[in-house]
Amino acid sequence: MKYCAVVLFALVLALSPAAKADTTAGPLTFGSGVPPSTDIEFYSGSNVVTLTFAPLDVNAVGTSANGGSSYAFTFDIAPGWTVSSISLGGSIDSTPEAPPSTPWGFEYLQELTLCSTLDVCSSASQSLTRGTASMTPLTLSGTAGAGQGIYQFAFNAVNADAASDANPEAVLFLDPAHSPEPASWLLLGTGLLAMAMVVYRREPAR
Repeated sequence: MKYCAVVLFALVLALSPAAKADTTAGPLTFGSGVPPSTDIEFYSGSNVVTLTFAPLDVNAVGTSANGGSSYAFTFDIAPGWTVSSISLGGSIDSTPEAPPSTPWGFEYLQELTLCSTLDVCSSASQSLTRGTASMTPLTLSGTAGAGQGIYQFAFNAVNADAASDANPEAVLFLDPAHSPEPASWLLLGTGLLAMAMVVYRREPAR
C-alpha cells in the first residue's frame, strides 16, 4: 500500500503542469508562484484587474479539520500606476453535519498583499465565522517584500461541510499614470512667458 501511494504521488507530479510564465494584466505583471487555476483578467474600460482563485471544499463530518495554503509570487506594476485599493471576497456555504445538540462551526480567513518593486504595498483580507463550536482564532503569518505578492488562506471546521458557492476573488482598482496633455503644456508655457515679461518690464532701467 505504501509503495502504491509513492507511485501515485510520483505520477501526480509527472502529470502536473509546468510552471507558468509571467502573466501580464494591463499594467500589472504576476510572476511564477501564483496559486494554481487562478484566472486573471484586466478590464481596460474601468482600470480593474480581477483574480479568481480556486474554490474551497472542506468535509469535516463527525470530526474537525483545519488547514490552509500560502502562495508567494513575483509582482510588479508599470511606472506611474498604483493599486488604489483591493476588494477581497467570495462566498462559502457552510452547513452543520451533526445532530442538533452537537456544536458545529466553520471559520475562514484569506488575505492578499501586493508590493511593487518600489515597495509600495496594498493589502486586503476577508474573514467569516459560522456556528458555535469553540475554535482557535485563525492567523496568517506570510509577508511580502518589494516586488512580491502573497495570497494566503486558512480554515477551521468542526462537524461541518463547507464549499465555495462563489470562488474567492480579488478585485484590484487601479489609478492610471497621468501625463499632462499637449494643451496643458502650452498653457503652462504661455503663463510662464507672461510672468517673465511682467517681471522684465518692472525692472528699473540702469
